[in-house]
Amino acid sequence: MPPAVVEGALKTSAGEVLEQARALTREAFDGLRALGFEVPPGLAEGLTEAIVGDDGAARIDALRDQGAA
Repeated sequence: MPPAVVEGALKTSAGEVLEQARALTREAFDGLRALGFEVPPGLAEGLTEAIVGDDGAARIDALRDQGAA
């Protein structure tokens, strides 16, 4: 299947999964802070991006934004 077909079919779900991962990471880090750990707030976003890869996250965001336009 050509990449454009795959990207078109998956852009919404991939974007939703990325947003869910970001939200879950933020929640986990909020929980760590509530337990007294000193975790910088921006670290959650950085961790998600590191797992997905900066290029991967940017590509998913761009595809989702194209779908919204």
